[in-house]
Formats: sequence, C-alpha cells, structure tokens
Amino acid sequence: YKSKQFKSYIYAPQKITALDSTSAFVIAGMEDGLVKVYDLRKSSSSTKAQSVMTFNCHERWVSQVKTNP
Repeated sequence: YKSKQFKSYIYAPQKITALDSTSAFVIAGMEDGLVKVYDLRKSSSSTKAQSVMTFNCHERWVSQVKTNP
C-alpha cells in the first residue's frame, strides 16, 4: 500500500485515505476531506516534506485521488 511507502517522506498528521504520486509530488486525500499536495523534492533523510498546497473540497473522507499529466 502506497501510503506506508510515502509516510517516511511526508508529514501527514491525519489519516491518509487516498494516494497518488508523480516523480516529484504526492497527492494525498485525507479522512477530514482535505486533499494535500506534497513536494518530495523538499524532503530529505532528516526532514519530511510539508504540504505545499491544500484543497478543502469534501465534507467527508476522500476515497480517491489521481494525477493528470
């Protein structure tokens, strides 16, 4: 499951319910209805990536996210 793989790179205090990624970004849907974008280029072995953009687009948990090149 992808969220376990990316948990070591991103700071996400809420439960991740949906996930997709590109080479530089992780898009995470959260249980509180938020969708957050994380820039993996801003993470390192000692620093987790913070969200660079947040969308408040759902009243309930997000079930799916998908990137579109």
